[in-house]
Amino acid sequence: MKCIAVDNDEQKVMHCLHNAEIYNCKDNIRGITTDFLNIKPSDIPEFVAEEKKAIFLSPNWGGHVYNEIQSYSVDCVFPPIRETMKCLKLSQNIILYLPRNSDIKELVEMIAKMYSKYTD
Repeated sequence: MKCIAVDNDEQKVMHCLHNAEIYNCKDNIRGITTDFLNIKPSDIPEFVAEEKKAIFLSPNWGGHVYNEIQSYSVDCVFPPIRETMKCLKLSQNIILYLPRNSDIKELVEMIAKMYSKYTD
């Protein structure tokens, strides 16, 4: 499996590539320092062009106080989920890393709207 690590912080990309070297999988990972919200299909290295693509998103969701909330609104995530769902133009296989107390109903409704917008 091939992987592209994308972050607008070059240091985070370098840490990812360093970890890939430690775990002996560096040949399968490429790092891109850019804003994920502005990434285009042409930015994706050719070595993943033929692979089945999946996107793992881990947006900021507010630190340790999130667990004090009964139901965490996905509107509190930054960048907003509505913005990150633009990645559906790159792949329909999306993995979201969110708090366990996220409002699933809210999330499903939002993603259903975004899916039809970006996959038509």
